[in-house]
Amino acid sequence: MEFSKVLDIVVICLPVFVMIGIGKLLSLKGIMNDAHQSFIKTIVYQLSLPALIIYNIIQQPITAIFNLKLIGLTVFSIITIAAVLFIFGKIIKLNHTVVIGLILGAFWGNIAYIGFPMSASAFGEKTGLFYATIINTFINPLYVILGVFIITLLIHKNKGDEKVHFMSYFKTALINPLVISAILGIFISLFTDLFFRNKELPQIIIASASVFNGVLKMTGSMGLPLALIAVGGSLKMTHLTSNKLILALATMIKLVIMPLLTFFFFIWFYPEAQYAEKGVTILLMAMPAAVASYVVYKQFIEEDDFMASFLFISTFVSLFTIPVWLYFII
Repeated sequence: MEFSKVLDIVVICLPVFVMIGIGKLLSLKGIMNDAHQSFIKTIVYQLSLPALIIYNIIQQPITAIFNLKLIGLTVFSIITIAAVLFIFGKIIKLNHTVVIGLILGAFWGNIAYIGFPMSASAFGEKTGLFYATIINTFINPLYVILGVFIITLLIHKNKGDEKVHFMSYFKTALINPLVISAILGIFISLFTDLFFRNKELPQIIIASASVFNGVLKMTGSMGLPLALIAVGGSLKMTHLTSNKLILALATMIKLVIMPLLTFFFFIWFYPEAQYAEKGVTILLMAMPAAVASYVVYKQFIEEDDFMASFLFISTFVSLFTIPVWLYFII
């Protein structure tokens, strides 16, 4: 084990984990309550992260954004793990609520609140956040659509009287602030390429663009530490589900198998990938479960506590597995 590499990982991870710890400490001391956490999450999700996404996209030419191989490989990894787990659940005849929790927990990662800060810390704000933004733009809607599709298949078969409004969730996926900001950023980047980039421009336009960039950067820069503080504040020990074996399996799949599968897909299908795009993608696949997966899960399965337990366990265990993944990819 190389000491210099271990030191690099400590430098990358420690600021992120310290911010999570600060959030937990603020919560324990009663300085930050549920209302404060809700306000922070609203600011981060509705304002700060969208500004950060737009800022990072418009710094790049439009040709760099549509990386079809990277997008295709990421989507393929997610669909593969979901399909395998769906078949696995059918073969061993698991309860449909457990199968849904297992699948949603395994592929739906916390990219916005942990993935973005970790990508920025490991690969730099310009490069790391750019690739994280591109990946998130395409897989965030996929998370919602695929999750609801799986619930539709299982709920309709097991509870035929229940209606799952697939199109309403499809709309929710598309009007997500992070997706909208990414699309807006793409249009701005395209417009900039067509009319402004690499051209002689009047001083007033250059000054206006600098102000616009400055506002976006300042608004976005506060989002990453606030997101981590919110994660720390919401990290609470819950009553663990009775499905402890499935919980352990889901945690291993989310934090180990999912990024490992993505790693092998890069070797097999995209060996020429750049260091940063490969590293960021694997890192994002190693993120713990997302709160959004719990929200969707509880829309249909109110009586089960599997996802609440999985949110806590996967986030806690990821504090140990993320540094290990970083050791192999940086």
